[in-house]
Order: sequence, then C-alpha cells, then structure tokens
Amino acid sequence: MKVPHSYRHALGASVAAAVLAGCGGSQPPIGAPGAGSATLEKATGGGYLYVSNDYEYSVVLFSYDPKSMTANPIGQYGVNAEPVGSCSDAQGNVYVVAYSGYTSVITEFAFGTLTPIQTLDYAGDGRPSGCSVDPTTGNLAVTVGSNEYSTPAPVLIFTNGSGTPAQIDACDYNGTAGYDPHGNLWLECLTKGSSSILELPKGGSSFQSVTFDHSLYYLGAIQWGGKYLDVSVALNNANYYTEDIYQTTISSSVLKTKHTITFQRGPKRGGGRGCGNGLYFYQWAMVSKKPDDLPTTEATQLITANSDCTRLPIWNYPAGGQPARSLKPPAKYRSDYYPTGVTYVTQP
Repeated sequence: MKVPHSYRHALGASVAAAVLAGCGGSQPPIGAPGAGSATLEKATGGGYLYVSNDYEYSVVLFSYDPKSMTANPIGQYGVNAEPVGSCSDAQGNVYVVAYSGYTSVITEFAFGTLTPIQTLDYAGDGRPSGCSVDPTTGNLAVTVGSNEYSTPAPVLIFTNGSGTPAQIDACDYNGTAGYDPHGNLWLECLTKGSSSILELPKGGSSFQSVTFDHSLYYLGAIQWGGKYLDVSVALNNANYYTEDIYQTTISSSVLKTKHTITFQRGPKRGGGRGCGNGLYFYQWAMVSKKPDDLPTTEATQLITANSDCTRLPIWNYPAGGQPARSLKPPAKYRSDYYPTGVTYVTQP
C-alpha cells in the first residue's frame, strides 16, 4: 500500500500547479494573482472551471464549454497559501482548500467569480488534500491527508460551511473524503500498513469500517458520480499509467462494485490528449447537467487535476480509456504550472 502521491509531494518536493487554457487557438491573458474578483461572464453552453494553481498560490477561473471541450481564462486570484483540492455547494459557490505551514486555509468564492465570500482556517498538525459538501446540510468536510507529529489525521467538519470545525479522527493517511446524496461521508485510508474504506454515517460522530470488494493500492478520492459512488484506485504497475474508478452501489455497510472504468494516460508527451506521465486521481471534476454540490445525473466527462502533468486531461465518462482532449497552459506558462485541484460548476 502506497502513501498518497499528493502527500509525498507535500512532505518533500513542492508541488506546482497549472494555469490552463483550451488546446489550440490563442487565449486572452490571465490577470495578476490577488487582483480581486473577476467579471461575472455567462459561460455559454457550459459552466466554469476553478483550477488550483500552487505555483503562484492562486485560483484560476475559466469558462468551459463541454461540447467543444475548450476553456477560456477569466482571471486569477491569490489565496496566499498553497491550494490543493476544491468542491462546490448547491448554490454553485466554490471552496478552495489550501495550506500555509500546517494551517488549513479554505476560501469560498461566489459562483462564477473570484469574489471571496469568506475565508476559514484551522491550525492543526497536518495538511489538507481536498473537500466535499454535504447536500443534505451544507456542511463542509475538509480532509487532512496526514499529521506531521501525531496520528490519526482528522477530517474537519464545518457546520453549514462556516465557523469552527469539528475534528473527527480518521487514519494515519487519508485519501480525499466525499459525500453521497444522503449525507454519508466516505474515505479511503491507511493505518499501520493496512488500507480500508471508512464511512461517517449522516449525523454520526466517528468513522466506521465498511466492506469493499477490492484492494486499495494507492489512496485516492471517493466522489459521487451522479449514479454511483466512485472509488479511485491507482493500479499497481511500474509507471502508474492507468487508474481505475470503481462505480459502487451502497448497501448498509457494504460497497459493491457495479462497473470498473479504466483510465489511461495520454500518448507520449501528451499528444494533445492528456499527460504522458503517471495518473494520480486524488480529486477530479465531474461534468454533468447539474454538478453543483453533487451531480444529480450521471456525469458525461471527467476532468482531473494531475500533479505530475501541466495539462488537465478530459475523459469521456463513463467510457474512460485515453483522454478525449486536454486543457493545457498558454505556452509561456507551460513549464511552470501543474494542476492540484479542479471543480466544475454551472448556474444553480
């Protein structure tokens, strides 16, 4: 069982992030970090992508058209911390999770803008990996990947997405937790060399073990895909060129795999359709008709933030296979940016 790739970056070499634009064609310039809110533009035929940009400690906003799989940059906002994963609520507002030292810093942006609504922080012993919003309560769950000086690492629950969080201990190493439509929170974890999936039942105060019909090799994320609970697992191969998502059904304390989707990296050097490096799914964006909060219909595209690649690969979903297309940074940014988080939202 491997320690999550994102945490190895956090504890060792620094992670960069990506400022991305649609493949092909010229793109308008991106505003300076910390410039404030971007103009609210109508995303014709699509929605918005919020991309974490660790290299400049910022969040980059794009309009995104699912039909053409193209994105146009709108602006950039400095968060004064290293951003990682992100998530959205039922209003289409986006939470971006970042860390400064061992303090978790969460910035909430109003839908379709880079206007901060609030900033939450939590001074703990570890660094966060991502977040998820409970569709039944509006509670915000922020996963701490691992603690530096103590175990286990917690998941932080902000009631109604604000205030001081409750701290619920999980495992030595945590993937990124995700809610299902009923308000249950699911988490991949590793403790003392043993991997498992845990559930925090709606209204519960502690995680419980569940039965899962596959082994976990590399900790990833669990997210709702509109029809199934999706569990990501990097495959045990020499170069991590593929990643599986298990579409699971939930029955009491059992997750049973209904379908397995295998995602492959793009051609060598990307080839315009993805990343030639390994795949590590520890957070992704689901493109559907109603993605805000949780998808209510099965997603048609999956866009992943891959910390080993300057592109954001886009896969047809649930087909998988090789990326259908990828979003890459403008040429002058290409060598400096790597994505660490991405969220897709549409008009609520």
